[in-house]
Amino acid sequence: MLESHPLARLGRPLRLADLVPYPGATLQRSFGVRQHIEAAEIGEGVRLPTLLTTSSFSALGYFVVAGLGYALSTRMSLPPHLDSAAVLELPMRNPLLHQGRSHVISRHGRMLAPAATELLRLIVDDMARTMGAASREAPPDQGSGTYLLPAAL
Repeated sequence: MLESHPLARLGRPLRLADLVPYPGATLQRSFGVRQHIEAAEIGEGVRLPTLLTTSSFSALGYFVVAGLGYALSTRMSLPPHLDSAAVLELPMRNPLLHQGRSHVISRHGRMLAPAATELLRLIVDDMARTMGAASREAPPDQGSGTYLLPAAL
């Protein structure tokens, strides 16, 4: 949300009930983030009305930057060109919204070309930097494997 949003002044982790009076945007049900949100809604007995449901991370970012409301997503999904000081990331109180993980998966045993290996390294390093993750399941220089990084809302 924008730092001028009324929820930004609460000074505490947000409950889903806090979001109900305000317009919001979220991803479609096929995204894991949305599935976590729906599970949290059931757990808290809340149904969030959303103004925008999309498959576009950019659309979520533009929704927020335009001052139309909040977006339920991860910081990592915000397009870099929209990552400005005016956009505020607030933690959610519900523990279900802190259990998500982002995965970068490559085929095990397959040696990647040098360019693909470098791209994989850049993706994993960028995800780790963006999410503040300190560790990975496997180092990217192996050329294949699964790399897990936290993706809390």
